[in-house]
Amino acid sequence: MSAYWIDKLNESDSRLHKEDVIRQALELATLGHSGSKWFLYFAQQTYNPYVNFYLRQVPTTEGLTDCENDWDSFKTLLSNLHSRRITGNEARDAVEACQSVLIVMNGITFVVM
Repeated sequence: MSAYWIDKLNESDSRLHKEDVIRQALELATLGHSGSKWFLYFAQQTYNPYVNFYLRQVPTTEGLTDCENDWDSFKTLLSNLHSRRITGNEARDAVEACQSVLIVMNGITFVVM
């Protein structure tokens, strides 16, 4: 997933603009664009109030920029956290091991919680 969609969402505070950006992402996803599919998947995971990953503290990332993102392993990690297949220190260690897939843009780390 490119930071392109996040940048487009941040262009305006208008609700209608944000709906239009999501509509564009949905149209591209239906045409098979993988970046749009990942954006929509992670947006759904982020804003669905019934999805919880049961982490109190997410390890901080420093100095990670322009890393290659392995979205499949990140999706598996989210699934394991949500279903509580991994918990406690094991969950924290799994997140630390997967830190390179966190999106770092302009010094801000975006983490799906």
